[in-house]
Amino acid sequence: MGNNKLLQVLVSYKKACALMAAFDLGIYERLLSTPADAIELAENCHVDKEVVGCFLEYMRVEGIMDEKNGFWRITKDFSCQIKDLESYRHIIKHENNIYKQWVTPEKIANSVRTGIGNRDFDLEGFSSEDKTIYSRAMYGDNLNLIAFYIRRALPGRKAIECLEYGRSMGELSTVLQRIFPKFSATLSVDMSFSSIMDQSVIPRFTQKPKVTFNKDDSVYDTKYDLICIINTIHYYQKDHALKLLRRLKQSMRSDARLCICDLFYDKDDAFKSSWILDWITHGGIYTLTVKELLALLKEAGFGEIEHRYIDGISTDMFLAY
Repeated sequence: MGNNKLLQVLVSYKKACALMAAFDLGIYERLLSTPADAIELAENCHVDKEVVGCFLEYMRVEGIMDEKNGFWRITKDFSCQIKDLESYRHIIKHENNIYKQWVTPEKIANSVRTGIGNRDFDLEGFSSEDKTIYSRAMYGDNLNLIAFYIRRALPGRKAIECLEYGRSMGELSTVLQRIFPKFSATLSVDMSFSSIMDQSVIPRFTQKPKVTFNKDDSVYDTKYDLICIINTIHYYQKDHALKLLRRLKQSMRSDARLCICDLFYDKDDAFKSSWILDWITHGGIYTLTVKELLALLKEAGFGEIEHRYIDGISTDMFLAY
């Protein structure tokens, strides 16, 4: 990394900190309704006028706010983005926890050496609060976009019987219920993830209408219209993944779809740095590449496979049948 690149990274970090500090102070929330002067903002935010003035001048340069006759307001363009800040705030808080607690050379090395279900890196990094924040950030708006693509893959369908398998714990099914008029879902969790999942979330999903929870092999006895695997299969070794895909293939109706959404490493992928960053910060061991998963799907008996990289949410999506 050259000096210019390093400076870009540091400046980006400083900009993110300034943006979210203003959010935490309550500056955006106060200016959403009516313009205000710096004195009023300082009183509302319980900070010195000089501090607020510094934020305001910076955000004027960034195009976030403008000033007229001493009164400040949020620009029209940025006002449309305010609603997104809450989810971004959760992401930044999550990454700050990583920065403070996780990222030491010893812990990164340990995450590479150890296997699934025995990763001190995950267990130490994820408090209960962290898990909630991560789930909200990673499974929030992302799932709306995933559900949109699923809906397009199943045109004209009204009744859907779905199996949601893995670590997402019914988050996607909750979104799909709003899209398909007649929708029912079964949740199945590979209990080898029990040490890196918050098991307290299971009861709240079993209470949802049209959703049942099943952790034994009887889940494969039913035929489904849709099977979804979210943020799960990249943890598997090839032989385990192939075994799972074959079992799921047998549980699909003739016109069903298998949907896999995850972030996979590919040596030829322009997003390699994104994969490495995700691996370092979340302690995951990503064992499958895009090409390897495509090969496994074919070996498991899937004849048609569609793959797309959803840039907006940094996710690879596979639809197979």
